[in-house]
Amino acid sequence: LAPVLRAFPRVDFTILADLGLVELHAGARAPRLGAADALLARVERRVAAAMGTSYFSREGESLAAAVGLGLTRRGWRLATAESCTAGLVAGSLTAVPGSSAWFVGGAVAYSDRLKTELLGVPETLLRGHGAVSEPAVRAMVEGAAERFGTEAALAVTGIAGPGGGTSAKPVGLVYMAALTPRRIEVARRVFPGTREQVRRRAVAHAVALLRSALSSDVV
Repeated sequence: LAPVLRAFPRVDFTILADLGLVELHAGARAPRLGAADALLARVERRVAAAMGTSYFSREGESLAAAVGLGLTRRGWRLATAESCTAGLVAGSLTAVPGSSAWFVGGAVAYSDRLKTELLGVPETLLRGHGAVSEPAVRAMVEGAAERFGTEAALAVTGIAGPGGGTSAKPVGLVYMAALTPRRIEVARRVFPGTREQVRRRAVAHAVALLRSALSSDVV
C-alpha cells in the first residue's frame, strides 16, 4: 500500500491492524464535498487494485459476513470441522445475522477418536501423518461436507500451545482447508503469540481462506 499512500498527499490515512485483519481508514480534504468524495473513490480503486483478492470490504463488514454473502449468492450451505479452535470458527460465522440461512452446523473433534467417528477420518491416516497435517485437514473438511450434506466446508487443526509442540510441528502450527464443489484449498501457517492469539489468528485466516475459495470457484 505504500505507493498508494504516497500518491495521495491530501488524504489522511490510518492503518488499524488486528490479528489476521487490517483496516485502512481514509479521510480527504477538499474545498467541496463532491471533490472529497471523488478523491476517496480514486483512493478506493487504487487500494482495491493494489490489494487484489485481499481486499474484501469498503464499508467495514466482517470477513464472516463476506463469506455469508458469497454462499448466499451461490445458494450453498456450509459446515465446519474444528480441532484446535474448538468452535471459534463456527462462532465467528454464526455471529453474522441471518447465518442460519447458509450455516448448517459443525463438529468440534478435539480427539483423534472423534475425528474418526464424527468426520470419517481414517485411523490409518492419523497414525501415519498425525492429526495436525495436511492429509488430516483434507479428510476433516471432506468429512464435514459429506456428514453434514453441504456444498462448502471449512476445517481447522493445529497446535495452539503453550505445550505440545515439537521441532517438526511447533506450537502455532495450524492447517486449514476450505472445500467448495470444485476444489479444496489448504493452507499451512505457523502463528506467533499466546494460545489465545494463535486461535484468533487461525479463525481469521481460516475464514479468509474460505472467502478465497468461494471467489475462485466461479459459478
